[in-house]
Amino acid sequence: MEGVFAIDITKESLLRFTNSVEEDEENALQYARLIVDLASAMGALDGFVIYNEYRLRSDPNKSPFTGIPLLNTEKMLDFIKFDDPVPRQLAIPVPAYVPNMDSPFVTVDTQPVPFPPEGKSVACQDLGLGSESAGGSNVYTISLSDSSEEDFMRFVFLPKAGPTGQPLLDRPDYRQFKRARLA
Repeated sequence: MEGVFAIDITKESLLRFTNSVEEDEENALQYARLIVDLASAMGALDGFVIYNEYRLRSDPNKSPFTGIPLLNTEKMLDFIKFDDPVPRQLAIPVPAYVPNMDSPFVTVDTQPVPFPPEGKSVACQDLGLGSESAGGSNVYTISLSDSSEEDFMRFVFLPKAGPTGQPLLDRPDYRQFKRARLA
């Protein structure tokens, strides 16, 4: 997008479209920024952007572009592979440069954790990731670390509850849901 110098994303949109549901707003924003940075580094970040030239008239510090982040979870987590037998925890280097991180890696807990009922539900159901307080029946914890600090950010993978045989990261096949409901 030539000529686009900035895209404004409202705090509410950033939190909503990254499934950031932490109690403390500052923690929620840190998680949201980190997950967007990670998705960007992995080439898994797109955006839905709207142009409105009148935004500049009301405030010259605003961009005429406003949007929401769209994270491609499948592309973002593509580097996580499991061998047989699957170990309880697995540390995997992140295959991309992530700003302000030295040799980043993720630690994946391969056993699902039954999440307590007080977990908050996520706003963006199509996104398979959420902040650590995101609820789900069974979630997988992923910790982000680098060479200088271990486990500085945790998030959870929320497997999709789709029809049998559907890969966990695929978007729901609503036609298949309908066929199952009618059967």
